[in-house]
Amino acid sequence: MAKVTILTQYYENYGFHEGTEHWKPKGGFDFTVEVDSNLLMYTRDLKAILSQMVSEQSNDLERFEYIEHSVAFSEPHQLDTERFIELVKQED
Repeated sequence: MAKVTILTQYYENYGFHEGTEHWKPKGGFDFTVEVDSNLLMYTRDLKAILSQMVSEQSNDLERFEYIEHSVAFSEPHQLDTERFIELVKQED
């Protein structure tokens, strides 16, 4: 299995309660889907499929637009938090 992570732009409709549409971008929002890696390799237009899937999550109050996706065929390796902190402190 492969995990596909889809990065989207998230919008909120600030005009909904007044009966209008006023979409305001509110940042990024991620979706994930697990897919058989063999099926993934034979998908002709993965971007179009993922775009449709995230668009289907939209409603009158919130909207999602596809930005990009990444595919992971294994779990990521966890880096050391303490080492990260050490390196950040060295920046000063």
